[in-house]
Amino acid sequence: MPGLAPRCHNICMRIPQRAILLIGLVAVVAFTVSIFLLSSGQYQALATGVQAVGVLVALALGVSTLRADSKDRRVDRVIAYHSQMTGGELQLARQRLIEYLLDHASGGVLPVLSWTDLRSQSKLIAYADSTESPVRDAQRLLEYFEGVWGAHNSGATEDNLLFLLLGGYVTWWDRALSEADADLSRSLHEFAAWISAMASGVPESSRVVDWQESITRDFGALPSTEGSGQGGNGS
Repeated sequence: MPGLAPRCHNICMRIPQRAILLIGLVAVVAFTVSIFLLSSGQYQALATGVQAVGVLVALALGVSTLRADSKDRRVDRVIAYHSQMTGGELQLARQRLIEYLLDHASGGVLPVLSWTDLRSQSKLIAYADSTESPVRDAQRLLEYFEGVWGAHNSGATEDNLLFLLLGGYVTWWDRALSEADADLSRSLHEFAAWISAMASGVPESSRVVDWQESITRDFGALPSTEGSGQGGNGS
């Protein structure tokens, strides 16, 4: 998917660029032919018109190129966010938290991380075999989602690719951290609501169905009064 999206975009962007070049070429050919057919005054008027067309063509090409570069940067940024989620420190934090949830599962259903319990019970301050803690790992995830959501709100990400690559992670962790600190988790909840709105436009998509099945399998069915996003695979 990461390789396909930029490639499709580049093909689409070349189409208007070629059309602009064709218009410019036609103008040049017409100007050249007219040299032998027009009077001096007519030729001068035509030369002025062709010059204006040339300026417009150059401006149009410049705008098209800038738009293509901007779109490429937004795509690259989403791919970088996905790589950050699936590698490095954030990947380790996710793995530790998922193992913690599995250790505290009941009847095969994962618990929702309770911020109050994590901070009030000394035995949960740190993992048994690590100096890290569930609270700190949850904070890492919430800070990451806050950064990505901020980039989205500033127009710095490509929306469709963001939905496809991070939608499952966002909604799965929105459920897992639904009882986290309200201020820290606000961006994640907003992010998940946006993903849910995007998913509502493709409810039969196999990807969206997988998200829904994953969250129901891991955490149980959502209460009818709860308005969180679609399910996803946080692992």
